[in-house]
Amino acid sequence: MGKSIQAYKNWINKHTGHLSAIMVTCLFFGCIARVFTSYQETGDPLLIFTYAISSLANFILVGQVFYYWNQTSRFLAKEAKKKKK
Repeated sequence: MGKSIQAYKNWINKHTGHLSAIMVTCLFFGCIARVFTSYQETGDPLLIFTYAISSLANFILVGQVFYYWNQTSRFLAKEAKKKKK
């Protein structure tokens, strides 16, 4: 649920703010690994479904980071100017 709220805010703001591209990408690949290991180790459909939904939410955030890359750069530059004043 938290990732969907974050994705919605990114969509409204048209930038991702201070969201780290490396962190979001690592979270995405970590969730993908969890899906496969859960399938191999437990086979529990609910657990696999939970990690699959989490992977989807992280994938959306990864997509937003790269889609809003330029707008985020401009936003961070403006914010840095404000701090200097």
